[in-house]
Amino acid sequence: MLNSGAVIGGMMAKMQCMLKMKRKRLITKRKKQDKSNMFIEMNNHRQEADKTGGTIAAFFKSSIFCL
Repeated sequence: MLNSGAVIGGMMAKMQCMLKMKRKRLITKRKKQDKSNMFIEMNNHRQEADKTGGTIAAFFKSSIFCL
């Protein structure tokens, strides 16, 4: 019984994690759109590339912690 409880607990945690990641993805998509609009106005492409690179790196770090 304890073993099955642990398995179910692990699955629940994984599901919560996946939901969180989905939410994060939606939020970052919105942020990226806002940023890209801002940067188009500013015509500062280098900064835009740096920012998106940073968000991608952060996303990978959080997904590694998830697993």
